[in-house]
Amino acid sequence: MFVHPILGAITDSQGVIYAAVRDTIVVMKDGEVVGYWVDSLATGENGHNVSKKLKSNEGAAVAAAVATGGNGIGAPVVCSYVRNLMLTEDESRLVACVDSDKSLAIFDINRDTESGFIQLVQRQKFPKRPNALAFADNDTSIIVADKFGDVYKIPLNNKSEVTETKEDQGLEPILGHVSMLTDVVVVADPAGKNYVITADRDEHIKVSHYPQTYIVDKWLFGHGEFVSSITVPKWDQKLLISAGGDEDVFLWDWVSGELLSKFTYTDHIKPYINDQHLAPARFQNENNDVIEYGVAKVSTASSEPYVAFFIEATKVVFILRYSNGTLELAQKIDFNHNVISLASGQNNSFIVTLDNRVESDEELLVFISYTDQSGTPYKIDEQTQSLNNAINEQLKNKKELLVDEDSVFPLYNITSLKKHGEHFS
Repeated sequence: MFVHPILGAITDSQGVIYAAVRDTIVVMKDGEVVGYWVDSLATGENGHNVSKKLKSNEGAAVAAAVATGGNGIGAPVVCSYVRNLMLTEDESRLVACVDSDKSLAIFDINRDTESGFIQLVQRQKFPKRPNALAFADNDTSIIVADKFGDVYKIPLNNKSEVTETKEDQGLEPILGHVSMLTDVVVVADPAGKNYVITADRDEHIKVSHYPQTYIVDKWLFGHGEFVSSITVPKWDQKLLISAGGDEDVFLWDWVSGELLSKFTYTDHIKPYINDQHLAPARFQNENNDVIEYGVAKVSTASSEPYVAFFIEATKVVFILRYSNGTLELAQKIDFNHNVISLASGQNNSFIVTLDNRVESDEELLVFISYTDQSGTPYKIDEQTQSLNNAINEQLKNKKELLVDEDSVFPLYNITSLKKHGEHFS
């Protein structure tokens, strides 16, 4: 048995790590667990909601399969993930998407660890699973994008008691797409006007006025495949970086709508392609060599002009440098295991979680530190090993986080967004 891989992690200005592990949020500081929350609504063995139904390739209803680590990319399983951890600017609230009841969970952060550090204060259910989050209105509202293509605005209440809201209690979309939404950001232009930018499975990026979201300002056309991740860097908020199923990372001036440049990563990723990137059997050719891959996440440094991204099911993070309207490769950082998640950290750092699903290896997460050296602007933090040793010692005491290889939640789902010919027939 080993500790389940961390699905995603973020950190605050005081070095506190917030991590999503299966259906659990773990809060750690200096290698010690200081906060812990388990989704009590996750049901069934290993956290699966056994009441849900799946469909076969022919459309017939079938029972949900038991999750196994060997099912590969896009395996048809139903698991109760906790995902999309985010902190308010003042670090007083933590928010997350919870799959068990398709809800948004909001936590108060109390740094008096005797009180539990994080306390659930609000839980908003949605008709469809929330996929992406963004803060708005000076962190008094949350913009929620779901898998059905709708976007909602949820107020952050100031009450200390837990508030649970049913999905039919006055919940109306503020804008929508005709395809699954994959990411959302809220940003202001140089004149101070606010906009919400949404990306979807159908290669679209839409820029809408906010809060007058019924007014579409523009579309950013150029992607030929699904868009999985978008981000606006703090160091230049006129820019937007996007990526997904294309073999490029796109750089936009979203204010003017101009595509400034593209960074093509095709040649750089070839050494990292493996059997996990083989297309499903029904989309293979006679030689069984059709591969599919996509960018899972794009993130930016906090103040320096660097962009990090990774391709799903690979052991590398690419670092790009922005200069004069272009992105160029600055560095690549290799790991011992596949990258699961990537997030921006403090002081231009990045935090990476890894798929170390073997009992003998305890490398759960890695910090990539900024060095300010032109040739190698980033390095793996020297405290990584000691941090992982401490985290593993703590989490091994949590029985619900210990799994064998067959009990690991499916970790690679991005390429399931890819559309094949059957979707257009």
